[in-house]
Amino acid sequence: MRADEARAELLRLLAGAPASAPGPAALAPGDSPPFPIDHAALLLAVDEYPDLDLAACGERLDGYASRVAERVGEPGGERAPLRCAAALRQVLYEEEGFHGNREEYYDVRNSYLNQVLDRKLGIPISLAALLLGVARRRGWPLQGVNFPGHFLVSWNGAGERLVVDPFDGLVLGKEELEERWRLGTGSQPPGVDRMLALAPPRAILIRMLNNVRLVHVSEGEFRRAAVATEKIALLDPDEPGHERELGALYLRAGERERGMEHLERYLARAPHAPDAGTLREGLERLRRGAEE
Repeated sequence: MRADEARAELLRLLAGAPASAPGPAALAPGDSPPFPIDHAALLLAVDEYPDLDLAACGERLDGYASRVAERVGEPGGERAPLRCAAALRQVLYEEEGFHGNREEYYDVRNSYLNQVLDRKLGIPISLAALLLGVARRRGWPLQGVNFPGHFLVSWNGAGERLVVDPFDGLVLGKEELEERWRLGTGSQPPGVDRMLALAPPRAILIRMLNNVRLVHVSEGEFRRAAVATEKIALLDPDEPGHERELGALYLRAGERERGMEHLERYLARAPHAPDAGTLREGLERLRRGAEE
């Protein structure tokens, strides 16, 4: 699949996704299938891995889902969330060996689901995509939570709630969630509903891409950071600030014309932005430099 085809398919998937996260009532088993965040995450990787075999990745997730179903048996009953979470942990973390990459947390490969599948290493949000991909194949109401600092997944169905840390597959209790909230925000935790506000698919994908962007910037890979930012802009087209970020990244990558073009787009979309005057002066200097 070409990068432009992957981006077009990503937009097609998102066109049918809710703009905001569904509430617990909308996640009960038997409702419309959950958004395929695993497939969308794989589409994000096509720019970086043009030979990526999407079908093979999907088949691997299919296999994990079949094994999880064997471990859990019939998921009905009062203890269904705990049984399902235990089955996910047994198959993915204990048998397959998936785990969070503590030693090289900022390795960009941790952010690409295809690499997570190959290396069995990831960060919370990419391991969450793995969990969500397996859960959706079973029709389980597992959803992502944009928790401060550390992405989580939450079971929300038929009035039941259970939270899993995708970094190690462990279930978290209320007290631990509250402590993590304090550490992540420096503030007292609100109610559980607010702490565990579900993340819509678009927000999850943007957070994944932002992780990629930050790693590339820290390593001086400005062209690759720009590619990640282009995808962020594709998913968040109403934010003109992405044009400014693209302009700065392409300039730092040595692509002056392309950088100037994005900065001009930013000024056209946000002519009265606080930094507009400074950017116009900078563009004028760049133009003079190009003419000399």
